[in-house]
Amino acid sequence: MEIRVITFNIHHGKGIDKQVDLYRIAEVIEISDADIIGLNEVDKHFSKRSLYKNQISWLAKQLKLEHAFSPSLSINSKNLKIQQRYGSMEMHLASQ
Repeated sequence: MEIRVITFNIHHGKGIDKQVDLYRIAEVIEISDADIIGLNEVDKHFSKRSLYKNQISWLAKQLKLEHAFSPSLSINSKNLKIQQRYGSMEMHLASQ
């Protein structure tokens, strides 16, 4: 059995052109045809740099993959009703 695994530091979606583009990240992951994907520097409502988006859910939904998230940093904000998180995630195809 062959299993393809990739790891990818997505820098909260920012490319070398300094633009945050999750569609571009999703395309790279999709082209890889990996079975297991490990991502680093993923934002979950973290800050203005990622427009406070839940990048974890967005990427998993876009790619139709199961996922798990492990925050490295969690912040309780007085101004936001959601917890700001930053960390790593793993995605894979759902078991059949």
